[in-house]
Amino acid sequence: MGKIKKKASVIGFPEKYSKVPGFSTIEEELNGADEEGLKKIIVAAETSIEEQQQLMEADAALKEEQEKVSALSGGYRDAKKYQTAKIKYALYCLEKLGKI
Repeated sequence: MGKIKKKASVIGFPEKYSKVPGFSTIEEELNGADEEGLKKIIVAAETSIEEQQQLMEADAALKEEQEKVSALSGGYRDAKKYQTAKIKYALYCLEKLGKI
């Protein structure tokens, strides 16, 4: 059964963004802005994202922890890839036999 999508809190705006903590502040700020103001806000937000990305990349402690997680989860990822390949190939074989 498919996942039922809930309506966004702002019609036509994706719900995943409207659930961001503090979204009401974003709404208040942007709803009162004119075109130029909105463009400036976009540039400022993109600049902030780039800065956060650079800070994250420079964070040695974060990199160390990410490497640990990667090492610990590698076996699980490999097992999942193996089983996924098995399913995909079984489906391919069934299709080749004309069964699906």
